[in-house]
Amino acid sequence: MKKHTLLALAMVCAWAAVAMAPQVADSQPTSNSPSAKTHEITMVYGIDDGLAIAPKEFSLVTGKLYRLVIKNLSSTTHHFWAPELGGYASWTDQVSVNKGKVGLRTVGTAGNQYSTWEIKILPGGTAVWSFVPEVAGLYKLGCSRPAHAAAGMTGEINVKPG
Repeated sequence: MKKHTLLALAMVCAWAAVAMAPQVADSQPTSNSPSAKTHEITMVYGIDDGLAIAPKEFSLVTGKLYRLVIKNLSSTTHHFWAPELGGYASWTDQVSVNKGKVGLRTVGTAGNQYSTWEIKILPGGTAVWSFVPEVAGLYKLGCSRPAHAAAGMTGEINVKPG
C-alpha cells in the first residue's frame, strides 16, 4: 500500500509541475502563422497626378513582418524600387500586383552584383510587398524611371535593429 501511495503522490507532483510550468511560444512566428503580427504601411505614387510619393521616409525594425501597400493614383505608369532592401537586406514573403507586373534586374558593379526586383504599377494599380527586413541600414526607394526619380520620386527607408 505504501508503494502505491508514493507512486500516486509522485504522479500528482509531476502533473502539478507540468501544469504550472510557463508556456513558451515561438518567438519568431512566420507569416503563415495566425499569430504573426503584420505591420502595414501604405505608400502613394503619383499624388495629384504628378511625380510625387508619400511618405518619402519611414522606419522599420529588423525581424518584423511588414506589408507595404503601394498605390498608383496617377495616369502614368510608375516602378516601385528599393534595390538594396529588396535585393539582399530582407526576406520577401510575397509580392502581388493588380494592373502591373514584377520584374527582376541585376544591379551593382562587377564583383559586387546582386539580383533585385522592381514592381511596375500601371495607372490606378496597387502592389503589395510582404517582407521581413533582416539587415539594419538606410535604404533608398523610389520610382526607377530616371525622369521620375530626377523629379523627386525618391525616398528612404530606415531599418533599425530589432
